[in-house]
Amino acid sequence: MEFATSLPGDLEAEIARVPIAYLPWGAHEWHGAHNPLGLDGLKASFLANEICREMGGVVFPTVYCGHTTVASLGFPCSLEFDEETVAALARDYLRELTRAGFKIIIIILGHWGVRHGEVLRREVAGFNARQSAALAWAVQENEILHEPDHPDDHGGAEETSFMMSLLPGKVDLSRLPKDRELSFQTDGILGEDPRTGASADRGTEAVRIYVQRTVERIKTMLEEINA
Repeated sequence: MEFATSLPGDLEAEIARVPIAYLPWGAHEWHGAHNPLGLDGLKASFLANEICREMGGVVFPTVYCGHTTVASLGFPCSLEFDEETVAALARDYLRELTRAGFKIIIIILGHWGVRHGEVLRREVAGFNARQSAALAWAVQENEILHEPDHPDDHGGAEETSFMMSLLPGKVDLSRLPKDRELSFQTDGILGEDPRTGASADRGTEAVRIYVQRTVERIKTMLEEINA
């Protein structure tokens, strides 16, 4: 169920049935000239909805608020938010989602900025330590996949494959240079070359593995909170 399109009574019924909230978290960030600028949030929202189809619960609108983005390298259309802003938003969301009746809160990290992830995991750890009414988890793909065929990257073959799978037609590899190697400083791309390594099938397989393993963890969290 999506929060934004739900009627109040239907939302209350879903919280009573499956008290799980999914909060996709992205960034406004360049991921190469070939990828959508909302890649992080689009990816997180897609994964949240796929998990929700398996588990039930409520998917909230995506938070676009990224720290440690490529804005520092001068890439256009990339917005950088202060660490304190990210932390405050996380605290408020965790508090308010608990007040709304959710017992499990899953923050789906689409943005992999190292410090960004550290801040969110710190807030989640503090939240879990302070109270027992709900249990939260901040998770990103590279913590779940651990697969040689699905390595960390930024706009490389892995993230590009995610986009090719979930948004067919929105990735345009022809916009990448054809006569040189790609680099992070010049192109904002880390990891395997998307021109040769990206495919929709690869993205679909990554999603399948991610959803399966994440659902297993959420089931364990439900057992813990209900114990």
